[in-house]
Amino acid sequence: MKKKNTEYRKRLYDRDFRLLWALSGGFCAYCKKPFIDMDTLECTVHQAHIISRHDTNVPSYRDIPIKEKDKYENLFLLHPTCHEKTKYFSLEELQAIKTNHEKHVRDTLNGIYNPYPIGNGKFAMYPHVVYYPKERAFNPFNAYTALFSIAIFNILLVFFFIYIMKAKWEINSVFLMSLLLIMSVMYIIKVIRDLKRRPATTIHEAKCIFSGCNGKVNIIRPSPIYDSMSKRNIPEPGIGMCNFDHTHTFTVPRDLSLSNRGDYHQFKIYP
Repeated sequence: MKKKNTEYRKRLYDRDFRLLWALSGGFCAYCKKPFIDMDTLECTVHQAHIISRHDTNVPSYRDIPIKEKDKYENLFLLHPTCHEKTKYFSLEELQAIKTNHEKHVRDTLNGIYNPYPIGNGKFAMYPHVVYYPKERAFNPFNAYTALFSIAIFNILLVFFFIYIMKAKWEINSVFLMSLLLIMSVMYIIKVIRDLKRRPATTIHEAKCIFSGCNGKVNIIRPSPIYDSMSKRNIPEPGIGMCNFDHTHTFTVPRDLSLSNRGDYHQFKIYP
């Protein structure tokens, strides 16, 4: 019986082994999930090759010495299922997965988030922020507080209105005060209607993707008044801020999908 060729299936050199595991962060380069089950401490991992070792039928195969293929530069760590999924990826795609993952690990542990472009769905498992609609229960206390405040404001406004009528102010001042009074009364009517209907508010939340952060990303938008008047369920683009750490900020696209890391001081509003 002919023996299998296991001549080069030896343990990696210490340098390659240490670099491979240290720079991967213990997470799969493709699905971004850990290799170790913390309950059982069982480790499920494949040391995958970028340039295929023997399989000449895959796009990533190149005819170079085996010793070169078993170096850290040509290796990355994957789950067995992810290894199978990426089997027919091109050489460039596999190199991008390795490079981007190791950069993601370094940046995330240093508090930096630099997303890379999504390509043909193959990098879609990269942890971008996606905002999901969520209903927030009606808070009657806030409504009663608003009603009380605007009622006090209206009483003061009426007394001031009487004062300017006696003082014979200009017609423009009278018109402005009348307009404010009408708007206040309309707001009181709206609050009373809300108290009767007790409507739930639709908000949009996302899960913060920073390493070790379990915060929720809440949208802070430039025009909440416009949203209220136009009865929009989806807010205008603005900024998403983590409620656990305000430095974790994200841009808010119009369709609320795949938001990137944003700058707290200079965030972009999508066209």
